[in-house]
Amino acid sequence: MKAASSNDKLGPLLQAIMNKAWTDILFVPGSAAYLPDLIKDGDPSHGIESYDPAMINGKQSPLSISVPQSTRDMACASGQYPVIPRGVGDPTLTVEDLKLVNLHAVARDGDLEFLDGDQVQGKVTFGNLQGVALPLIIESQQPKVNNYEFQQSCCVPKSEGSKDCQKTYDNTGTGYFVATATTASGIANITVDTTTLHVQSINTLELTIPPTDLTIDFTVDQSGGDLGKQAMEAFAKAAVQTGIAHNEVQDAINGLLKSQDLRDNLTKIINRAIDSAFGDIQKEQM
Repeated sequence: MKAASSNDKLGPLLQAIMNKAWTDILFVPGSAAYLPDLIKDGDPSHGIESYDPAMINGKQSPLSISVPQSTRDMACASGQYPVIPRGVGDPTLTVEDLKLVNLHAVARDGDLEFLDGDQVQGKVTFGNLQGVALPLIIESQQPKVNNYEFQQSCCVPKSEGSKDCQKTYDNTGTGYFVATATTASGIANITVDTTTLHVQSINTLELTIPPTDLTIDFTVDQSGGDLGKQAMEAFAKAAVQTGIAHNEVQDAINGLLKSQDLRDNLTKIINRAIDSAFGDIQKEQM
């Protein structure tokens, strides 16, 4: 559907059309443009594959988690040295090869917001679809395959109270985790093509998860360095709980949403939904 010349911005008419699609079609069960179904099942006739679960491949950038010095020191515990080692800097968490499950359990949250020029912002919620609880889950692409690495740098002081190190080393724990968000709210800022009203790009995509609605279950498969598996598990648990409380785990989840592959797939699905929605609007006008 041609809505305006590509040199136009989103005036009142285009805004009304987009809001009608957003409020009356894209999230209405039974519509050919019903976004949850398009995410879950795709539309093979138009080359759109299912995107639930959504795969996020590869190793992500390490994320620092702010923890108290006592937690850092816990990760460096060792009976091998005459001086007690201490933790240096914050531990880092690196995740890889993950999948997002129940991405289709999405509902709109209010009307679209039209910003300057061709920028549009929409809010959604996750975790419930037509009254059925479907929490957002992040886990390994393959069951119980390691998907994270925790690392803490350690220092063996030259003497008690010394800031100089006679030795430095890293204690590392690897294993797999499952993160479950029973509820989450999302916000997306997009650039719209004013000819087709297609999404040109997803500029920002972020989730907000209440700390009380986020749980992380994990195991430590192996521990490198001087720290045993049980001690590393205790350290990782303390670090993760601190990270949840300080929203740093949420920041890590939002880091996953920067995946260009994820954004490209969502753009295809949304644009297919837009085409279907405009078809429905045209039928109403006939």
